Amino acid sequence: MQAIHRFCDNILSPNDYFEFYILRKEKLIMSFPTPPLDLVLGNLQSAYQARGWPCQVMANPIIRQLPWSTLFFVTLGTGRIVVKIVHFPDQTTAEISWQAEELLQRGQREYETMVKLEQHFEGMTDFHTIHPILYLKEINAIVMEHIDAVPVHHFYPQPDRLWRMDSNALQTFYQAGAWLAHFHRLPLQLFDPHRQHHPQESLATLLTHQQHLEGHGVHLTAIPYWEKALERLSQITETPYCWVHGDFHMRNILRQSDGRLIGFDTALELIESPAYDLGKFLADLQTRKERLVTGLPGLAQIAHLRQAFLEGYGPLSVSSDLLALYEGRFMLQKWKESLEALPDALKFALGKQINRVMRQNFREWAAKITQNIS
Repeated sequence: MQAIHRFCDNILSPNDYFEFYILRKEKLIMSFPTPPLDLVLGNLQSAYQARGWPCQVMANPIIRQLPWSTLFFVTLGTGRIVVKIVHFPDQTTAEISWQAEELLQRGQREYETMVKLEQHFEGMTDFHTIHPILYLKEINAIVMEHIDAVPVHHFYPQPDRLWRMDSNALQTFYQAGAWLAHFHRLPLQLFDPHRQHHPQESLATLLTHQQHLEGHGVHLTAIPYWEKALERLSQITETPYCWVHGDFHMRNILRQSDGRLIGFDTALELIESPAYDLGKFLADLQTRKERLVTGLPGLAQIAHLRQAFLEGYGPLSVSSDLLALYEGRFMLQKWKESLEALPDALKFALGKQINRVMRQNFREWAAKITQNIS
């Protein structure tokens, strides 16, 4: 930590950044610094005044730092807003600055995506998107409305409380599927070909994650039908394409008190199979960190939520094999990330439990893929 701060102090003044994040695989990775509060508020007030909008700040803003962004919750006389600064701790650039051109492009793309999504979801009664107010290019900030809502993860079974399968939870996951189905109907129009990816790239990623798990003592090749499942997935040739959200999971979709759902946090950066988003959400259901440690919730509870989500999505345009490919890829990725985040002592103490939960997941996954093989 001291080495990092000495390095930063040589090139940045203390007011140029809030925090640096240190992490991952014995390598020091830093997030991009975010602008100081007075600069954020100054740009916000200038933009509002230029448009003739009132901009009276009523209280000290609340600042929330995340590895991928910094959020400023600002209370104005006209209501609450959120100012989001985009940054990524695992990105590398020669310029350590929140003004880096690569990040400006990402921030602007995310704002433009919010505008498109608002238009696309216009008139929908059960779900919608966050209203974008404006983009502050000078500080790579997206200004948006503040939403009083809870993430869909709130309705996920928690090991520390009694949870029953009620209609409210099932309806929430049903609506999450319906939201995603409508999102996937976004017109493709013109797009940069380098944003288009093939399902076999996900198979290669799956195999890479498998190798990483082997290093943690999780030997998936010993699971019955594992090799047969991989062989079947290697034969996939179908390539249905759409804009994908890219990070569709239980914390990136919100539920308001009136039951309406709000999806957010995408920049339309990827043309892929719709199974990409479907598989990532289904993997998220099965790979929460708490489940890795406790084994809860059980697969029976998860199956109810899975069914509700897929019923909400409606008829699938992809095969069960293609869906399984992406679901398996993201399950492996999440398990790998969860294992890497656990302290070594905890991994050692819970080694048998962790292996049992993972093997249970992938034994069922492989069996589903191979059940139709004669």
